[in-house]
Amino acid sequence: MDSAGTLYIADFGNNRVRQVTSDGKISTVAGAGTGGSDGDDGPAASAQLNKPIGLAVDRANTLYIADHANHRVRKVGLAKRAGLPASGTVVSWANVRSRLRMAVQRESTKDGAEIHQTLATPRGHQRWRLVVAGQVDGENLYTIENLRSGKVLEIVGAHETAGAVVAQRAYEGDDAHHQQWRLIPVSSATDTPQVYEIANRNSGLLLRVDTNARTAIQQHRAEGDHRDRQWHLLPV
Repeated sequence: MDSAGTLYIADFGNNRVRQVTSDGKISTVAGAGTGGSDGDDGPAASAQLNKPIGLAVDRANTLYIADHANHRVRKVGLAKRAGLPASGTVVSWANVRSRLRMAVQRESTKDGAEIHQTLATPRGHQRWRLVVAGQVDGENLYTIENLRSGKVLEIVGAHETAGAVVAQRAYEGDDAHHQQWRLIPVSSATDTPQVYEIANRNSGLLLRVDTNARTAIQQHRAEGDHRDRQWHLLPV
């Protein structure tokens, strides 16, 4: 069962996985009904399964299928998450306007160290791991973990105040909403690199820089130059 209360059923004999939503409606999630192994990277309902026997759902509501006769585990993600990075992806964030990268100040490992934008060239303190922390309304929530310090982004002080500073602190558990972020795609799925806005779950405000220079990163509403609040996702 997923976080929305949807029950998944491995329909072994019919080579399908079915779902029953919280309002009692049943439908097919995966499997075309004929045994086989075709269909990877396509629509799940058109793919072939062969005696699915076990299911699991992670906290991002990704469905895993033990495809018994094919000796495989198959994965089904939600369409609403198309274009979002997978959990564990390591990236570098560069502001669209300045081209400078989001970084831990002076490579600090201390709790509360402010996040700045610094050099345009990739360094260890500019690398971040995106980890799915849950899901709300079909959208992934991420923690954004600095690879150098091992600490995650959060809002310091007044969580709903525009201009509040972004810093790094130790994990505080699954319910630390101020450490969870929505990635909002603002570019075409074919664009390279991808461009996102980054919104804090607790406040709903966006990460932004106030100038085109090296400066602290804060959270603001959708105001001013849109480039100040948009970020290139650069694989590293």
